[in-house]
Amino acid sequence: QIMTEEQAENMPYNPFDLTKVWYKGEFPLIPVGEFELNRNPDNYFQDV
Repeated sequence: QIMTEEQAENMPYNPFDLTKVWYKGEFPLIPVGEFELNRNPDNYFQDV
């Protein structure tokens, strides 16, 4: 989701508040790619 500085100033809440969700109608989700798990990790603590 992308927001301009002007939009952030006019939001009814702090857009950096992690407990709030941005309006998906105004700020649609932008797909950026896919994440593929093609094998189990050899060393879980190192790889994950």
